[in-house]
Amino acid sequence: MKKLICMILVLTFTSVILAGCTQDSSDNANRLERILYDGEIVMVTSPDFAPFIFMHPDKIGQEAIVGSDAAMARFIAAELGVDLVIRTMDFGTSLAAVQTGTVDMFIGGLSWREDREEAMMLSSRYMPPSYQGIMVLSERADELRSAENFDGLTIGAQNASLQQDNVELQLPNANLQLVTTVSDGIMMLMTGSIDGLSMQGTVGEQYIRNYPQLTMSEFRFEQHPNLGQVIAMPHGSQELFDRIEEILEYISENGLYEIWFEEANVLIDELALED
Repeated sequence: MKKLICMILVLTFTSVILAGCTQDSSDNANRLERILYDGEIVMVTSPDFAPFIFMHPDKIGQEAIVGSDAAMARFIAAELGVDLVIRTMDFGTSLAAVQTGTVDMFIGGLSWREDREEAMMLSSRYMPPSYQGIMVLSERADELRSAENFDGLTIGAQNASLQQDNVELQLPNANLQLVTTVSDGIMMLMTGSIDGLSMQGTVGEQYIRNYPQLTMSEFRFEQHPNLGQVIAMPHGSQELFDRIEEILEYISENGLYEIWFEEANVLIDELALED
């Protein structure tokens, strides 16, 4: 009887281990199959990066997340024949969710970086790089034109972003202040809590259109030649990666992203007029 009980325990334990191994391997290697079977693809994003991805004040739920990247995400889901489920988190947590494989992809103004490519699968670029600079108060634009002008000043940057790296590496004499969202950084800049906000140029220019008291400094960060916006997926999701690459190629060949980008800018102008 003791031998029989031991054999049962061993077999049970082995079954649990094998089941766990099967689950772990399917999370990534068969991610596309799971997405097609479940009928949904889960995307994570931080929707504070207009015109790429932002919140529409007059809509609710999933439909409230708009912008050129949101339009692209919905197109990808439609091409796969599944529903798009969007989860919103702050930027750093969003990237962690991709790395751990708890979501299928991140879309939302994500710039290529070498360390990100090591931690995640990054698609080909769907948007060429914009300049990287610093947003300042318009009244201080004349005094904040070069890297040296920011020595000893406090510069905000979104946590875990390329903009944070830019400040740390290229403005070593400035004081870095991490912010959770770009919107938080804008408010800190306008209230004088920080002297500047590290910002992608395209996004900064959108805020300037609504906040005339802000402007982009003449200073520009140096950029890596591989920069550009990409989609992030968990490592090991090769089938999903390949399918999304096919969809991105179609988007590029047909100029769809340029259309979505222009529509996002028009929407921003309409929302500003309504305000």
